[in-house]
Amino acid sequence: MKDFSEFFKEDCKKLPKKDSGGFAPYFEANGRKYKIRSASEGIPIKRWTAYEKLNLMFGYNATIDKLYQNQQLTKGMLNDILLQRAESQYSVIDVIQHQDSILAGLVDFSKSRVNKAFYLCTIFIVQEGEDIHNWDSDLAEQKIDDWIKEGFDSTDFFLLARIFSPQWNKIITGEMGNG
Repeated sequence: MKDFSEFFKEDCKKLPKKDSGGFAPYFEANGRKYKIRSASEGIPIKRWTAYEKLNLMFGYNATIDKLYQNQQLTKGMLNDILLQRAESQYSVIDVIQHQDSILAGLVDFSKSRVNKAFYLCTIFIVQEGEDIHNWDSDLAEQKIDDWIKEGFDSTDFFLLARIFSPQWNKIITGEMGNG
């Protein structure tokens, strides 16, 4: 049997870690210096606004299960309307708006060249000299390009996105309700 191990020698680069095991606050990528801001350092208002939008997209697009759940909800809404259940809280308008939000999420997800987790990380990972009071997609793209060129492991960024996403933390710890 042929040994293919020579083709798989290159590993992805990991973000630097502290001795305690957490991520180190500083790293370099593609010749630029980056800092992972902590929660205690705060997030300015414009950046927080972008964070909220990206966090919703990250959480919504993260799993096929969520898409399935939304389709089940649509089906239930339509059943209530069609069967004219007195206790139904839904109207045809509600169903249309719900479907529009699903479609918008899918369209947005399909246009992204990388997962929303990477964009979410651009909120709290800042470049040396970056204006922390603003956030823009062009700089986010440039940061992600730097991380790709440096060869970083995607799982580190997914972990950071999960750490900074309260909804994900609730899902992971089982605090989210089923209804």
